[in-house]
Amino acid sequence: MKRLLIIFSFLIFFSCGEDERPDLDGVIEQFTVVLTSGDWKIDFFFDDDDDKTGEYEGYVFRYSVNGQVEAFLDGQSVDTGTWSTRTQDGAILFIINFPDGTPLGELSDDWFLAGFGDDIIDLQEENDLDSVDEDRIVFVLI
Repeated sequence: MKRLLIIFSFLIFFSCGEDERPDLDGVIEQFTVVLTSGDWKIDFFFDDDDDKTGEYEGYVFRYSVNGQVEAFLDGQSVDTGTWSTRTQDGAILFIINFPDGTPLGELSDDWFLAGFGDDIIDLQEENDLDSVDEDRIVFVLI
């Protein structure tokens, strides 16, 4: 139920006028709590018209409140990157950075937060929630 409430909040946010929008700082705070609550895996990754989900099979991502993200494969730490949030034009951006030239470097981008719940995070490259052809990542809590 809480998951639906958070997604519903995003729908209201994007359908409201500028003066009626909810407090983005509060949404970012809720998102940070969810993000740092456990380990995540990629459930779906669509990039440049390709489904690349299979390339990230077995990876586990752990986000820390200090802005660090650590990636594990088969229980071993394989890469460390950073994450942050900011707002842009009334939307929330989730910025992921892994070193260039590494398998996880492809995840590095400024992603628009399309929605989130207790066990799911939906990211989209463009701020167009109606678009189905955009690059997209869906993380699910393990």
